[in-house]
Amino acid sequence: MLMLVPWTTLEPTQTENVVAVMLCREHPQAVRIRPSKGDGGIDVVEVTEDGWVVYQIKYFPTNLTSNQKKQIADSYRDVQVYAASQGARIAAWHLVLPLDATKENRFAWFSTLTQEADYPCKWMGLTHLNGLAAKYQDVIDYFLGNGKEQLVALLRQLHEFMGLQQSTDRALNEDQPVPLAAADVTSSLESLYRALNAHDPFYRYSFSVDHDRTMPQDEPMLVFASQTQDGDGPWVTFRVYARYGQAVRDNELGIKWAVSFSEEKPVPQAFHEALTYGTPVTVSSAETASFSCTMDLPGGLGGQFSNGTVSLGPAWQNEVPGRKLRLQLLNEAGQVLESLPFEMEPTRRGLSGKGLSVLGRDTSGVLEVQILTTLEGKRQTTMRFSRHPLEGLPPEEVLPALRFMAKLKAPHSIRAAAPYGPVRSEPMPFQGDPNSDMHVMAARAAAVAEALSVVQEHTTEQLVMPDLLQTTLVEAARLQWIARLLRHETLTYQWARAEMALPKEASPVPVTQGDVPEQRTFHLPLTVTLAGQERELGLGMERIDFPSALVEAAEDAGSWQLICRPGASAEGTSTYVPDQS
Repeated sequence: MLMLVPWTTLEPTQTENVVAVMLCREHPQAVRIRPSKGDGGIDVVEVTEDGWVVYQIKYFPTNLTSNQKKQIADSYRDVQVYAASQGARIAAWHLVLPLDATKENRFAWFSTLTQEADYPCKWMGLTHLNGLAAKYQDVIDYFLGNGKEQLVALLRQLHEFMGLQQSTDRALNEDQPVPLAAADVTSSLESLYRALNAHDPFYRYSFSVDHDRTMPQDEPMLVFASQTQDGDGPWVTFRVYARYGQAVRDNELGIKWAVSFSEEKPVPQAFHEALTYGTPVTVSSAETASFSCTMDLPGGLGGQFSNGTVSLGPAWQNEVPGRKLRLQLLNEAGQVLESLPFEMEPTRRGLSGKGLSVLGRDTSGVLEVQILTTLEGKRQTTMRFSRHPLEGLPPEEVLPALRFMAKLKAPHSIRAAAPYGPVRSEPMPFQGDPNSDMHVMAARAAAVAEALSVVQEHTTEQLVMPDLLQTTLVEAARLQWIARLLRHETLTYQWARAEMALPKEASPVPVTQGDVPEQRTFHLPLTVTLAGQERELGLGMERIDFPSALVEAAEDAGSWQLICRPGASAEGTSTYVPDQS
């Protein structure tokens, strides 16, 4: 039965609650603004690519008085001032109230009030609200109903569900009953789903019954999932979704938990930081001296627990999207060695309210920084860096982060700044783990990445970072030599011993006759080998000229294994010979 809304008898807060929730249901990404001195005349706002879509709710159900018109006009002007102060653009402004506009109000007063706006302004009156009320009867029932109609409807739906064994489409043989089939329960399951979701304006419920436990995945609007198993029976999973973005604020979850630790099971450092800074952590009951949790959850899915795990997140997280941050490394003279931009996530506050944390990554996703700030007493900031895997990433993308990490060591200092412009913040000394070799590994990785970037300019095949733990020093040194040769084309050097493998067709008679040094020329293919993987990239050849050399050779199936020593001259020259094919 459709419940009509008695708008004229509602209290102002009732009207505002009902209308705000219906607007949020209609526009799930909209946010309800709690009334305060600084709300800027905004009750509900949806942030879009074009700007703010603002809904101003008024509870006036009868013809507007001059004072009520003044209140609306003040709210309209407050919105413009507040948006300008925040550097925001208004995309639309809507007046929402349970009163349809008269001809005079719509075309004279309201049009005059909004005539200078460069965005649409709309009067959403009684007809519009009644349409929303018909669409969202669960909201009306929740805020204004007495519950009797809900109970009767729910019992009727459940009675229908209990009759699922009575199939009208299939005949039953009294002596040999036909087993229940999946098709018999389809409509009944649909009825149960509708019954579960008929009366909660804040949350939507879905359920599944599975032989094996399946872990819920992160989904849009998923608030929590509840899973139970009776003995060896199937797993019953309920997934609870917010019907709109701010539902968890309008109807908060009630969760109380208590954990204690002892000398035998001390407080984990990660748990302490989660309370202080809001960094995520998961603690199981096995790690604590005592553990209890009481949850008052929608749908009666809560309860009391003495075993399990608790995952802590921030008590508060900034709703403003993440910002860019520039980190600079400075030497002892204050000169900038490296500068690297980071994409920062929204700021989080710990449950204790004593600190803030923010996480960021450079654009390649290789280097991660966690910034922890204490709010009590003199503010202190700590930066922690960690490296993510490089394997499979293009070398030119990871090179800036690797160069930064290579210099991330004492006695260098570090400072944060805006992405562009002058830097006014004071640097702080870098105090890393003295046992960490991250900067050493980063320097080796940077050398490989830089060499691969040079090679990439001479081949159309996509090159990516190898597994550095499986890459030998000989392979890395050869790669860097190839990059130098490609860059300079000719290299002259002093040498004491040279070992190389040459294809037989490239040098059919490589051995020196007797012990007399000779002038020798070899053509060595420019083949890149990393982590044991050989790549023919069509780079060409390295021509090696030794004015005087003694050569020893061992013959393999398809190549000569050469050992060369200088004779009268220890000078050598390598020349890049491009592939002519």
